[in-house]
This record gives sequence, C-alpha cells and structure tokens, in this order.
Amino acid sequence: MKFSSDRSSPSPVSTPDDDAPARHGDVETLRRLTREAFGEITSIRDRVRAVERNLATERASRASERVRVDTRAGRCWGVGHAGAVAATRPGLDCATTVEAPFPGGDSMTARFSTTTTAAVDDADAPAPSPYERVANVANVANVSSHAPTVTLEKLMYRKRVGRDGWIRLAPVGGEGQDAAATLNPFSPGRGVALTNLAAVGSPTLAECRGTALCASYDFADALFGVSGGFFSGEEPFEDGGGYQPRRLAQVTARPGTRAAMSLAVAEGPRRGARGLSMSAAGLFAVGERTLLSAWASTAKLFGQYADDGDEDAGGWGLAATAPPKDVSRSSAGTARDAVRGWGWGVVVGKEPGESAPTQIEAFARIGDERGGGINERTLCPGIVATRDAYDGRWDVAAACRVEIKFS
Repeated sequence: MKFSSDRSSPSPVSTPDDDAPARHGDVETLRRLTREAFGEITSIRDRVRAVERNLATERASRASERVRVDTRAGRCWGVGHAGAVAATRPGLDCATTVEAPFPGGDSMTARFSTTTTAAVDDADAPAPSPYERVANVANVANVSSHAPTVTLEKLMYRKRVGRDGWIRLAPVGGEGQDAAATLNPFSPGRGVALTNLAAVGSPTLAECRGTALCASYDFADALFGVSGGFFSGEEPFEDGGGYQPRRLAQVTARPGTRAAMSLAVAEGPRRGARGLSMSAAGLFAVGERTLLSAWASTAKLFGQYADDGDEDAGGWGLAATAPPKDVSRSSAGTARDAVRGWGWGVVVGKEPGESAPTQIEAFARIGDERGGGINERTLCPGIVATRDAYDGRWDVAAACRVEIKFS
C-alpha cells in the first residue's frame, strides 16, 4: 500500500510565541487611541463648560432685547412685646429693579425704592446700625408715619472681563454684595425673613455702602474666587459731616455644588480711628431644598481707641430655610399635600454691639411660584423672640410678612 510523503512533513502552523509581538503592538495601539480619545473628551468637556457659562451670563441679552423689570413689595406686621416687635421689619417697602442687558453679558441696573419710613421725635437719637439703614427703618419709639417716598436707590453698570471676571461701577447705592457673595438665603430679592438680622446677614458686607468700584474673578472652574471693592461710605447720622469709606476684600471657596464658604475683611475709619472688620460665612445645601447658613463677625479699633471694644463687633447667626415646594393643584391633591409643600425658616443670632439682644425667629413660608419664580406670592406667619443683653428678659411677638414679586 502506497502512502503520500506529505503526511510525514510538519504543517506550517504558528505557535503562540510567534503572535506575542503582534498582540503586544495591538494593545499599545489601543492604549494610545484610548489616551487620545480621553484627551479629546476632556477638551470637549472644558469647552462645553465654557459655552454653558457664556450662555448663563448672556441669556438675558440673547433671549430678547427688552429691558427686564422686576418689582418686589412687602409689609410686615408684629403684635406683642415692644422689644420683639422692634426686631421685625415694620412698614411697607417696595423695590423696582430695571435691568438693561447688553451684548457680551454687560448690563445696566437701576433700582427704585418706595418705603414708608418713621420719623423720630428725638433729634439726638443714636445713629442707626447697618441693619436699620438697609431696611430704611428708624427707631420704633415715638414715631409717626410719613407718606411713601420714591428714591433712586441704586445705579450700577456691570462689565464682564474675560471668561470669569466682572467689574461693577455703582455711582449710586453701591453695596457690599456688589463686590462679594453674601451667602445669605434670606437677603431681599432672594428670600424672605421677618427680622433685619436674617435679611442683612454678615455685618462686614452690610457696612460697605455708597459710591463703589468693585471687581471679582473666579478660578479653577469657579472652585474659588477673589473679590473686592472701594466704597465711599455714607454720611454719619450723629454729626452730619464727613464720610466713612470702606475697602473690602473677600475670598470665596465652593468645594462642589452644594457648599460655599467665604472670609471677608473691611478696612476703614471708625469713631475717628482706623478700624478693621472681619466676617466668615458659609452656605450649605441639605437634601432636596433645605439651605443651612451661618455667619460670624468681629471688629478691631486701632490708635487711641485700641483698648476699647468696637460697637460693630460680635455679630453672628445660624439659620435654616426651605422655599415652598411646588404642589400640584389637581383633583388628586389634598390639604395634607399642600401643607407638606409649605416652606419654613428658623434663625438664631445677634446683631453687632454689646447691647444688641439675642434674637430667635421661626416662620412658615406659604406661597406659590409661576413661570420659574417670575411671579411669586409669599405669606410668612411666625414668632419673633428677643433676649435683653443686660437683664436677660425675653420678649415675644407674633409677626407676619406678606411679599409679592412679579416681572
């Protein structure tokens, strides 16, 4: 029987060791392509974030060329002990803000205010604190109502510088919040409060007022930012002459999207001497809609008053709040669902000064929002309590604030 000789010769089949260099080259190629793709994705992500920031600042001017007008009107009533009623924000206050957007994110802002102030019979009454000046509220003792007056409260031009910088010039009505973030969820226009303690927040920023030139810049994708400003000051009430300018600087850190912290320093003359004020503040988001905030301040005098305590020292506050929750008004909705949708606020703190009382306020926030908050009506019934700094006496009052916003 005859066999073929081909069956005895080995077949040319490659061994695993022969393919190792080829496979290694393929792996290196895949790694290189992966690195290149990751680099391109990172670059695209950075560009998308830049575009989103640009759209956020230019949305008003791109959406329409119309001037935006927002109006906020509010009034607070208090019934109870005089000390607690004095801590509320009595009277009617109304502010209309007109904002004219320009290409590139620039804007011009004018704010007109209408208030019913109180006239003090005693001509030698002490100067009001920054809390009273902000709220346009005078001493509640021996007062008589005046007719409402309309004033130009603020005029400011905002100029964008680069991608993350701003310059603000305010010939009239400059405020500390123009230069630095307040981190205060109760400030007028952002939230609602029964007392000036919650509405004003950090006294270091509150004392910076007048004609102002401010600048701010964010770094590392808004992880932290620096800001500052020069303020001409307001004419002192006690002697009627001179101004008390302020120079403000603040550093703000935002470690994530649910927390922010700041440290602010304001320098300027106080009581005829050089003085320095410093405050720290924080704002934290908890859960779906709860915000926690805290602030503390101190002040120091130099020169001949170096051994005296500054009347602007000692302010602090702890607060928590939640806005009203949007509850459907369909037939399936119940009264219990509506109550669950109420907002609320709790504030404990003390205004600057040794004689300032400790204050506590708690309120419900009943309201609705339409069109993303463009039109909003809020009713805030609550309780305000104050503790006298000298005799420890507690005063309690029931208070209610009604506020309407529309544009």
